[in-house]
Amino acid sequence: MSALTRGGLHSNFWVVDRKHVFIGSASMDWRSLSKRKELGVMVYNCSCLAIDLHRVFSFYWQLQYRDYIPSIWSKRVTALYGKDSPVTLYLNDTEVTAYVSTSPELFCPKDRAKDIDVIQHVMQEAKLFIYISVTDYLPLLIRTSGGSLVSRYWSPIDEMIREAVVLRGVKVRMLISFWKKTHPLTFNFIMSLKSLCMELANCSLEVVSE
Repeated sequence: MSALTRGGLHSNFWVVDRKHVFIGSASMDWRSLSKRKELGVMVYNCSCLAIDLHRVFSFYWQLQYRDYIPSIWSKRVTALYGKDSPVTLYLNDTEVTAYVSTSPELFCPKDRAKDIDVIQHVMQEAKLFIYISVTDYLPLLIRTSGGSLVSRYWSPIDEMIREAVVLRGVKVRMLISFWKKTHPLTFNFIMSLKSLCMELANCSLEVVSE
């Protein structure tokens, strides 16, 4: 996979017999499975989603044979479902729609939804509340330039939260992990978010560091 020499792989999922799917945050190590707070979603007997997620795996698998990132990929790795054409399922006799998204954009073959677009869509659709649980909350782009670190504000998700709270009156609760790798500026952004509701009526935003 000589085309990719930087970055990190954080997508954790299992596809079994193109029939069952497990998507979760845990890695395959004892800390993830016995010590850390992790979350997973298990879907049984759903070949439609399993086959689509299998295509994501096939996409990753093909990268090992590439020394560049193609601009056009095989149809065998393109998305079967997306935001505009989701699969219809029934959960407890309730009709729902679903599709798989990935990131970064470089890893999104034709018709594959991008994570940031999906997050934006679901937040814009919120009517009552948005509850968020994340390991880190740091809306910054941090890069090395000329041997020194350069930071700048990365606004998309931070702005979506502010818009939901202030302009639409959506209740927001955020659980943000506090651990040894938490960036000090995290608390500045938390205080900035909390300040939104100091002078506004019908404004509800709670942030807890755990």
